Amino acid sequence: MRYNGVIFDFNGTLLFDDPYHDIAWGKVAREVCGQDVDGHELVSKYSGYPNIEILRDISGGTLTDEQLEYYSLRKEALYREIVRSVPGGASLAPGAVELFDYLKEHGIPCMIASASIIQNIEFFVETFHLDRWFDMDHIVYDDNSYKNKEMMFREALRRIGADEGILIFEDSLSGISGAANVGASVVAIRKESLESFYEKIPQIIDVVEDFRGAEKYFDEDSRCRRGHPRRRQDLRHPARLRGVQGWLGISGREDRARRDAGGSPCPRNQGGTGCHHRGWREDKHDRI
Repeated sequence: MRYNGVIFDFNGTLLFDDPYHDIAWGKVAREVCGQDVDGHELVSKYSGYPNIEILRDISGGTLTDEQLEYYSLRKEALYREIVRSVPGGASLAPGAVELFDYLKEHGIPCMIASASIIQNIEFFVETFHLDRWFDMDHIVYDDNSYKNKEMMFREALRRIGADEGILIFEDSLSGISGAANVGASVVAIRKESLESFYEKIPQIIDVVEDFRGAEKYFDEDSRCRRGHPRRRQDLRHPARLRGVQGWLGISGREDRARRDAGGSPCPRNQGGTGCHHRGWREDKHDRI
């Protein structure tokens, strides 16, 4: 199939920065909770969740809105300081730049949907020169209006102007489940802790270490030679949605109750930008 668009997660996907988040969250959690907290365990548990949701949960709901905002900004300021101090400078995942060039050259719409706040997005654009490929006016980021990655992906789909034929690159469980729930095909960036999940999610067409050779997913001749990826199943079909709820340990009744209450359908989900490319007409951007 020809993909109508591509969506990238950023942290842990385009930038292998888990250790930097571990350190920053460890410091902030210690300030919030008044005791030492293992930053790695915290990041592993809440990977892909917006900061406000993480802080609200680890504080037991005791922080005011002003405190939530303060600690969210503080954590990200610590994180950026750590990234700046990386010896030799931080770099994007291997193969990412080559894939961006390929998508731009072939006119394939692409976006970034990230749980990062705007200050981090601006930092990433400046540090990695993302404006070579991405129109930053159309990025989906954590502006406190999205409860989880699924909501971010749905917004990214709306901006692309397509609801099928989408490929999403993700690394976290919450992100992968959100991508599956919007009916996208998924290429998962390998995480050792998630090995047992990959085979249970039919929307995952591949599990990779990085982006080297990722052009194969868009090369028709290459796909004909090697065979098509595992066929995507549309999770909007109730029977298939129940399958995903099953591996997340959610019953259909629980999911409906959460939706009726206005909450996230996935208890592990509580917490882009358009490419400058040929053929991506301005009238599609006007749909935003």
